[in-house]
Amino acid sequence: MTQTKQEVFDTVVSALIKQGHPSIDTSGGCLYRGPDGLKCAIGHLIPDNVYTPDMENVSADHLAFTKTLGVDVKFVEDLQRAHDGGSCFTFDPIGTDAPDSTPTDWLAQFRSLASRIADHYGLNKDALSNG
Repeated sequence: MTQTKQEVFDTVVSALIKQGHPSIDTSGGCLYRGPDGLKCAIGHLIPDNVYTPDMENVSADHLAFTKTLGVDVKFVEDLQRAHDGGSCFTFDPIGTDAPDSTPTDWLAQFRSLASRIADHYGLNKDALSNG
C-alpha cells in the first residue's frame, strides 16, 4: 500500500474539500472518525478494515498503519495540522508573505494551509481545485 506524497496529498485534500468540515468532537478535539461519517486528514488514510475506536487520541507516529503508507510521518502530520487549523507544523506554513487576517472559514483556511504544504513539499496542487 505504499503511496507517494502526491498520492497521499491528493487523497486527503480531495476528501476533506468534498467533506467540507473538520472531524472534531464537541470540545473541538480531532477525531479520526467523527459523527456523520466525517474523517480527519489521517482518518481518510485509515482503511475501514484497520480502524478501531481505540485508535482515537493516538498520534499518527504511534499508529502502525502509517508505516505502510511509505511516506514520512511528518508529512502526514502536516496534512493533519492543516485539518486541525494549522498549529505546530514541522515547517513554517505561513511564511513572510502571510496575509494579516486569518480566514474564518475552515475550508478556506484548510485550502490555504494545504497549498503551503504543497509548495513546501514540491507537490502538484490540482487537488485543491476540486469542490
